[in-house]
Amino acid sequence: MSLLHRESAVKQFRWQAWFCIDNLWKVEDPVQINPIGLETELNYSLGGVPLKGFIDRHTQDDSNDIIISDYKTGRTPRAHWLSDKFEQLRIYAAIMQETQLFPVTKLELIYLKEGVKFSEEVTQAILGATVERIVNIKASIDDKCKNNSFEPVKSKLCDWCSYKKICPAWNH
Repeated sequence: MSLLHRESAVKQFRWQAWFCIDNLWKVEDPVQINPIGLETELNYSLGGVPLKGFIDRHTQDDSNDIIISDYKTGRTPRAHWLSDKFEQLRIYAAIMQETQLFPVTKLELIYLKEGVKFSEEVTQAILGATVERIVNIKASIDDKCKNNSFEPVKSKLCDWCSYKKICPAWNH
């Protein structure tokens, strides 16, 4: 990469970062945010399933409620995909509840590219369903490993897969 191309790429990155911060301040007032954790690492076994993750930010509001926020730099998803995007945050909330670090009451997805924020209230039902889903996924993976039965499924994600050339779903 030439020096001129590198300088141009750095300049473009800085402008994109500035634009994202500008959008962040459009959806929330930095004076009103009380962060109590940034890039908090979680290592925990939830329902017997070992998990690791990093919470972008968790804050405490005026009511002492805890809010987990996740910054997203990609495009804002369509409405029918939005619930899936909260799954990671639900897992974090369940871990925080089980470890009694903090009782989480709200989850936020903050899309910096378009300056959009989505929120979801945390309930015991949501947390219970999240733990159950994690346990069931792990059991399914364990079963497939035990029986060596991994049936390939074609999807749009295949376009980015490094194994497409040797995948039985693509080789008839």
